[in-house]
Amino acid sequence: MAGDNKNLKFHSIQSIILGIVFVLAAIVLNIIIAIIPFLWFLSPILSLAIFASCVGLAVLGYQGKAPELPIIGPMARTYADK
Repeated sequence: MAGDNKNLKFHSIQSIILGIVFVLAAIVLNIIIAIIPFLWFLSPILSLAIFASCVGLAVLGYQGKAPELPIIGPMARTYADK
C-alpha cells in the first residue's frame, strides 16, 4: 500500500514542503514589489525558476532518480520516518 512505502511518503512530503516554500517566496516577492515597484522584473524570474525546478525534478523522478533537496530533504525524511 502507499501508506507503507517510505520512499513514496518521503517524496510526497518533500513536494508539499517545496510547494509551500514556493508560495511563501512568491508572497514575499510580491510584498517587496509593492513597496519597491521598479523590482517588477524579479517576478517573472522567480516564476521561471519555479517552473524550471518543477520540470527538472519531474524529469528526475520519471527517470527513477531520487533527488533529496538540501534543506527540505532532511525535514521531509523526519516526517516520512514517523
